[in-house]
This record gives sequence, C-alpha cells and structure tokens, in this order.
Amino acid sequence: MDGRISTEEFKQAVKNTCVGKKYEEFPQAMKAFIEANFKMIDTNGDGVVNKHEFCYNCITRIAVDNVQVVYDAFDSLLNDDDRRRGGITLSRYQELYAQYLGNLDEKQPGVYLFGPLNTD
Repeated sequence: MDGRISTEEFKQAVKNTCVGKKYEEFPQAMKAFIEANFKMIDTNGDGVVNKHEFCYNCITRIAVDNVQVVYDAFDSLLNDDDRRRGGITLSRYQELYAQYLGNLDEKQPGVYLFGPLNTD
C-alpha cells in the first residue's frame, strides 16, 4: 500500500456509491465536487449553463474538428424545461450527473454531460 487510490479503486468506489442511486443519495464529497464543477462551467454566474458555456468547457478538454458535435451533445442533454430557460440549472445538472454516474443505460441524456461521445 502506497497510500494512494488507484484508478481501479476510484472506479469501484464510484460504482459502489453511485450506481443505481439518485443524486440525493450520493456522498457529500461527490455532491460538493459536482456543485463546484457546475459553478466552474457557468462562467457568467447566472445559474444556467448555456450552449456557449458548455461548448467552451468541452473544447478546452477535447479536440473536435467541428463544433457542431458539441452543440448536438448539448442539445441531447436538454429536456423541454431546459430549452425554455436556455440551458441547464444546477438541479438539472445534478440530475444529469446522477444519470452519468449511476445509470448504466447508454441512451439516457446524461451520457453527453462531458460532450460528444464521438468527435469524428
């Protein structure tokens, strides 16, 4: 033991604490991380992550040849309420993050939380 958490140990911990659970059931440290991540993406601080903020966050992390794939990923996250308000609120982000971590269904919107699945 070197006192460090390996990638496999981290993945197992996330699986044990998040898969099949709602956001409210996540450990407090995970909730704090998710909320801090939302605030980092919401660059104008209005409480809603819009398409441009989402795009900026994605293109600083992944290479894309065409920004449209990022816009399409954002659109895939949205429900009707999100479309009306022009983006994703913290509570919706929490819901999507819970889907991303806790729902093994690859067809749910949360799979696009960090951008397009395929950047080709």
